[in-house]
Amino acid sequence: MSTNVLGASRDADYGSNIIYDDGSGYQNVEVSVETPPPNTNYVDVKQKKKDVEPLWRSMIKVFLILVLFLAFVGVVVLIVELIEADHNKQVFTLNIHIKLGQSCADEAIRINRLITSYDPQQQIDLVATSEPHLTMYLTTFYIRHEKDIYKSLNQTLSNYKYDCLLQTNPRLNPPTLTNTYALWDTNNPSCLQELSDRIVNATYPYIDERAKMQAPSWIDELPEPIKSLKKKMIKDFGSPNVFSQFQPHITVAHDDIDRDVMNTVLKGSVSATNNCTIQIRQVSVGSVGNYGTVMRGKDKWSFLFDF
Repeated sequence: MSTNVLGASRDADYGSNIIYDDGSGYQNVEVSVETPPPNTNYVDVKQKKKDVEPLWRSMIKVFLILVLFLAFVGVVVLIVELIEADHNKQVFTLNIHIKLGQSCADEAIRINRLITSYDPQQQIDLVATSEPHLTMYLTTFYIRHEKDIYKSLNQTLSNYKYDCLLQTNPRLNPPTLTNTYALWDTNNPSCLQELSDRIVNATYPYIDERAKMQAPSWIDELPEPIKSLKKKMIKDFGSPNVFSQFQPHITVAHDDIDRDVMNTVLKGSVSATNNCTIQIRQVSVGSVGNYGTVMRGKDKWSFLFDF
């Protein structure tokens, strides 16, 4: 006789019941099943696989998002660098300056050598690489306006008719430390101030607009109201030392490694230097080296006064 199993049920405490048909009716036969020991944990392998798969998918998504983000940042950085490189090809920094004449240039070189002998780490070499000068206007211009700059300067300087003399008196006013620069100051007669004003007015229309946004760090160390006034000059004309803030000087040294050393030198060994008279005979446009220096032998344009 065949037996047909019709169904089954399980009770967690009492085992399993199987319902079968033996031809005479339905009967319940208890099948003994061992009760598992207490505190038994069941592991559903299929469910575990289902739980792990979403975790891996999430990790892959995070990784792909990170890769895409880094790629985006890289593209942005590359674009910025390309824009900056293209901009740098369009501009150049010029130092419009006065030549000192031989005797004053020799004295500036002597001071520079003297400072270097006591402070070898100072970074301006007026003997081989840089030229002693008095800056009138130092900023960045658009290269495309180079001829316009020279033409405008020529017109302005041709109308300047003053025989202007400058004086230094290092015994009363020796080179002093301003931030990281050793500056040998001159007086500022009205004829020099007017010349500076004319040069700025003639050339500032051709400056790079970015020059109006970049203030050198040393300005922040200045007291008020000088700091604010110099920042205003930068915002308007791309240079801190123009118009009311024009302070004529000859840079003779620079030390951004240990300026206390140079300050000690200036207060001691360089305190006794020679007086110098500068007669303005030549205005030049020079190529700019480190620390705003004029590179020796690399002037781009010059104007000689004929008094």
